[in-house]
Amino acid sequence: MHRRHHLHGVFCRRIFDGAVEGDALVLRRVSPNGEEGFPGTLKIEVRYRLTERNELEMDYRATTDADTVVNFTNHSYFNLNGGGDVLRPGEEYHETTVYRFFSE
Repeated sequence: MHRRHHLHGVFCRRIFDGAVEGDALVLRRVSPNGEEGFPGTLKIEVRYRLTERNELEMDYRATTDADTVVNFTNHSYFNLNGGGDVLRPGEEYHETTVYRFFSE
């Protein structure tokens, strides 16, 4: 870490490898030893799945080869009303593109 306190980090600005596995979209990334000042190589996996009840499941997993701090979260906002605006003054939209991978 470069500072005493740390918020967000670099993962939101990194490209993850993605694949469809069964009924889930799985994103993976390897964070090298020392990235953001943290010890150990960190292997990250995030699994997104839509259940039969239309619930979005997000399963986070991580392994490391050294003692380090890991605490993942998600800051997605969903407008479930189907209209209107979810932004407050001064906030911005950030475009996200999700590609569906098809296997033959």
